[in-house]
Amino acid sequence: MAIGDQSDLFVRIKTLLPPWFGDDTPILDALINGLAFQLAFLYSLIAYTKAQMRLLTASGGFLDIWAYDFFGTLILRKTGQTDTSWRNAIIANLFRERGTRASMENVLTELTGVEPEIFEPTFPQSKQTGGYGIACGYGVAGGYASLAFPYQALVTAHIPSDGSVLPEDVFTAAESVRPVGVSVWVRIIED
Repeated sequence: MAIGDQSDLFVRIKTLLPPWFGDDTPILDALINGLAFQLAFLYSLIAYTKAQMRLLTASGGFLDIWAYDFFGTLILRKTGQTDTSWRNAIIANLFRERGTRASMENVLTELTGVEPEIFEPTFPQSKQTGGYGIACGYGVAGGYASLAFPYQALVTAHIPSDGSVLPEDVFTAAESVRPVGVSVWVRIIED
């Protein structure tokens, strides 16, 4: 007998009745059992509803509602994805760093398993960009810095050829951490 189940509620109701009914009351017991059944259903419904109010205990379609409330259609449950996996994805995206170069590297590395190449033309201190006398120079690895392309980044993401990561997944991930007002050009290479 668990708290809130039919037999628990039957005993609770029966103990509240006055003693003049006696011990052998099959008709009264049937009526109380019917009432206890309905109350047990309501108790389980309340417990289920209470669980759906928190992300860590929500399940099924309620997890989809949580994701939609926070992300709209940017992040969707994959076909066959378990509640635990989907909950972890929601939590990871809720607390993800956004708007930085590191966040772009992290989200794409987590998605594809390969660190992306990020080229920012207006950031000559980076390892991919240089200029005369800064980091690299003419004929040395790297690209040229240029102030002609402000607020832009060129990203090369590597995805596996087995189809486990789709180009749409890369675009969605990049968009989810892209700084506002910055154009991110994404090139995808299938390895």
